[in-house]
Amino acid sequence: MITVLFGGSRPEGNSAELAKIVLKDLDYNWIDLTKYHFDPVRDVRHNGEMITDYT
Repeated sequence: MITVLFGGSRPEGNSAELAKIVLKDLDYNWIDLTKYHFDPVRDVRHNGEMITDYT
């Protein structure tokens, strides 16, 4: 099975339509990432800081 992680801003846009054409007749799982909430990533690897609070 193929898993598609779709994150396009338009669910019926060109990217989604093209992916569905390519996947035609294949077994796939479509995960629309726009349906989920992701907190921003804080990258402090290069400035000497440490993350002490994960809120």
